[in-house]
Amino acid sequence: MLIPLGCEPPPRRSPVMVPLLVGANLAVTLVGLFGERLFGWPVERLADAGMLRGGEGFRWWQLVSYQFLHDPWGIAHLVFNMVFLWVFGIAVEDRLGRFGFLLFYVLGGVAAGAVHLATSTQPVIGASGSTAATAGAFLALLPRARIRTLLVFLLIGIYLIPAGWFIGIYVVLDLLGALGARGSGVAYSAHLGGYAFGLGTGLLLLATGLVPRGEFDLLYLLKQAKRRREMRRAFDGAGSPWSGGAPSGAVAARGPARPTSRLASEPEDPLRSRRAEIASLLQQRRGAEALEAYRRLLRDAPQTVLAEQVQEEIATHLATAGDDVEAVAAWERLLERHPLTPRRDEIRLLLAARCLRRLGEPTRAREHLAALGDRDLPASLATLRDSLRAEAG
Repeated sequence: MLIPLGCEPPPRRSPVMVPLLVGANLAVTLVGLFGERLFGWPVERLADAGMLRGGEGFRWWQLVSYQFLHDPWGIAHLVFNMVFLWVFGIAVEDRLGRFGFLLFYVLGGVAAGAVHLATSTQPVIGASGSTAATAGAFLALLPRARIRTLLVFLLIGIYLIPAGWFIGIYVVLDLLGALGARGSGVAYSAHLGGYAFGLGTGLLLLATGLVPRGEFDLLYLLKQAKRRREMRRAFDGAGSPWSGGAPSGAVAARGPARPTSRLASEPEDPLRSRRAEIASLLQQRRGAEALEAYRRLLRDAPQTVLAEQVQEEIATHLATAGDDVEAVAAWERLLERHPLTPRRDEIRLLLAARCLRRLGEPTRAREHLAALGDRDLPASLATLRDSLRAEAG
């Protein structure tokens, strides 16, 4: 069993809606437990009125009410859902805002309930669909976060698990359940509907700029993956991108004998071969070795700048490895050597965010923001620029 305990990095703001939602779920459960004794409300009547059911028993408000009902005699149902809501919800609330998160949470439960109605005739209660939607949005907004997890299996302990793996495991388990490979009694289709709604909504909010883009949200990672594919195609079809020409073998085959002999007699540029080694390691997805080769190169030639795509790839790997100082320096060298790179605005914003939030250097962040000026930017970048300016003061 995997039980989430928290996420890293933690959110920047204290949550408001998540504690209120947890409190609302607890309150409804307590009413179910003690309602008959205190108010004369049998728990069966409360569950019957609020649970989500199809057919003639369906009422529109059940799409909301069922989200706050849990089995009062099976407290683990409530506890498990509230733990998931707390761990994933506080991070999503931090990104969507308080009322934005409340609306998202309720709509996520509605979407999960609708999927359940379309696939099952059984009544359903519980916040599982809403919390699954929250986990799906977490995956879109913070895919590189790590989940502090209590593992109860052969080895009992607390481990840091990447969010993609953690959420992916639960998606697979629910998918197996929906296909009949696991026992019944759980609304697996509602869970899957929630995950799909949360992931899709999170990506849509990022793509439209309604939620500011993060440094490593899922859209950013997909864009980086596309850039790596393009880089590999460049290696396969056009030789090394840093050389500016065709592969050396093709040049030698076409060139006249005298120039070939002259070139062969010239001493090889050691830096060129080392830059080529770094690019080759990146192409082979050997990022750790590429970083080590890059650091060795900088020790011998501190002013060296790689080809545009290779330099950006190295900077991204440094940031992923947690070396923020060197990552920022690598991005700054990229802008200094390639000032007209098509991604200069995004890199400036990334540098400002890193300097401000990771290095604690607001003056340096303001310099990068000042370089952007007030020129027109896509909506998502303009929103991020304004947010960083407000933070930098």
